[in-house]
Parts: sequence; C-alpha cells; structure tokens
Amino acid sequence: MVENGGNVDVALTLAQATRRAMPDSPHTADTLAWVYFYKGNYYAARDLLEEALRSAPDNASMHLHLGMTYGKLNDKSDAVLHLKKAAALAPNSKTSRDASDELAKLG
Repeated sequence: MVENGGNVDVALTLAQATRRAMPDSPHTADTLAWVYFYKGNYYAARDLLEEALRSAPDNASMHLHLGMTYGKLNDKSDAVLHLKKAAALAPNSKTSRDASDELAKLG
C-alpha cells in the first residue's frame, strides 16, 4: 500500500493490527517496519527489522529494508553491510538491483 501511493496512515493501522495478531512473525515485523520507514520513524523501523532478521536471517528483502533504514539513520557501515547482504542473497533479482541502487546512492 505504501509503495503504491496508498494512505500511509491506513497502512499503519492495518500493519499494527496484523502485528498484534501475529507478534512472532518476522514478516509482520518487516511490514510494520516498512510503514514506519515511509512515515520517517527510522528508529522504530530499525528495531523491528533487526528483530525480524533474527528469525529470518537469509531474507534478502528484510536486509534491503534494514540497509535503507540504516542509510536514513546516517549509519553508512551498517547500511552497506545489509545492502550487500541483500544483493548476495538474491542475485539477479529486483531486490539485488534495488540494493545496488541504494549502495550507489551511499557513494
């Protein structure tokens, strides 16, 4: 919803409700974190993504999201680490291309 120009506040309400219903799911953590990212709440997004990756350490999309979040927090070393991990986990994919684009932005 947030990536397609939908209402971010509605997305937040839905993501929070889903997270409450499935608090142990790394995917609900990622979804809620991504909404927080779009709302500019990067610290909350980082915390949720770190938690999600403890359960799903090989999820390329979550590494991409965390790398982008660290970029917004001006933590270049952690951003690079997670973006490179995202690209390595999903070679020849949109996730890998997005990670490469984000790495280029970091310089």
